[in-house]
Amino acid sequence: MKMLKLSLLIALLLPALAFAGKVYKWVDAEGNVQFGDQPQRDSAAEEVTIQKHTPDKTYLDRMEAVKKEQEKTDKQQQDQQQDTAELEAMKKRQQEVCEQAKRNLEVLQNSPRVSMKDEQGNTVYLDGDQREAELKKNQDIIKESCK
Repeated sequence: MKMLKLSLLIALLLPALAFAGKVYKWVDAEGNVQFGDQPQRDSAAEEVTIQKHTPDKTYLDRMEAVKKEQEKTDKQQQDQQQDTAELEAMKKRQQEVCEQAKRNLEVLQNSPRVSMKDEQGNTVYLDGDQREAELKKNQDIIKESCK
């Protein structure tokens, strides 16, 4: 990621060098080397030639490879986040199923008469065999879902 940012910064700055004016170099009174876009009046300034750099093909290929690798990494992170979200949703749903089965089991064990809605929406009361089947079904759900 840092390499990509650096290469973008360089790519943005290179055109500025093409339009830059002349650069001069001189030594000031204290002996320090100075650079500027205008020569110092009382010193012997010399014009500095700035070489332009054009990235070679291998550099551009490496930058493209870095960009593709970053995109691949970003995609993997997005996929992992999506998988994590889906897993959390499944765990939440499993917990809801567990809690519902526990409530159903409690009703089946503690109520003398248990009713359910059939497929047509009619209320039907469970007989002994149906009640036992529902007890077993909810116990199995609890074993499977309440881990």
